[in-house]
Amino acid sequence: MRRYRKLTSRFWDDPRVARLSDAAILLYVFIVTHPQQTALGAFRGTPAGLAAERGWSIGRLRKTLDELIEKGLVEVDEPACYVGVPDFFIDNPPESPNVVTSWRTALEYVPRCRLRTGQLERARRVAEASGSGFVAAFDKIGR
Repeated sequence: MRRYRKLTSRFWDDPRVARLSDAAILLYVFIVTHPQQTALGAFRGTPAGLAAERGWSIGRLRKTLDELIEKGLVEVDEPACYVGVPDFFIDNPPESPNVVTSWRTALEYVPRCRLRTGQLERARRVAEASGSGFVAAFDKIGR
């Protein structure tokens, strides 16, 4: 099954992006479109693993990742092996309640940690803004 992730052209208008290095922009796009990225905007990953996948030194990856974290574009919990994109739902909202229901499967691939809880809170707000059918589907996914 192919999984697509959206990244809107508005990305370039985001003031947080205006001063990012080219490496940070590349890393952000890599994280949003990462093969393990879930429909919840988070996945199991580590800085060392991301560095290896990109062929970067761990030092380069950490410096670039810190840039993204400082701007609030990415969240990382290293001990939990969690990598997440707080604004993921801006470009990737659920298209139907069935998509929200599918988040149950995605949750199995997102490490349990405080940041996961925050991402789920954002997902709930997106469901609430989308209508009662989305909320009902969200309430069925469990946590």
